[in-house]
Amino acid sequence: MIAGRELESTSEQDMIAMEIIGKEQSDVVVVSLGEAGSLLATRNGLKRLKAPEVPVLSKVGAGDSMVAGIVTGLVSDKTIIDSVRYGVAAGTAAVISPGSGLCNLEDTERLFPQVVSN
Repeated sequence: MIAGRELESTSEQDMIAMEIIGKEQSDVVVVSLGEAGSLLATRNGLKRLKAPEVPVLSKVGAGDSMVAGIVTGLVSDKTIIDSVRYGVAAGTAAVISPGSGLCNLEDTERLFPQVVSN
């Protein structure tokens, strides 16, 4: 929506995220990439965080869980990268919850070490 068009390639995603940072519209940009994880852009560059592969029972609440995980990480004094990793873990935890259940702490904590950056 911010880009005004669908970003079909990773290079387009990277370019727009860094453009937002470069124009000082934000210090941090996080783009949810669904089952692929997320893109984190800061003045220090880009990181892609890969979500663990899990069976998907429901996608309801995954984005909300990801945002909640990022916020939880930030208020727990995690670094920005670890906060986003925690958000990816929380979003992943949500998809393994049946129905409209959100993530739970046990699954989020178990999945967190499996979220890696590339």
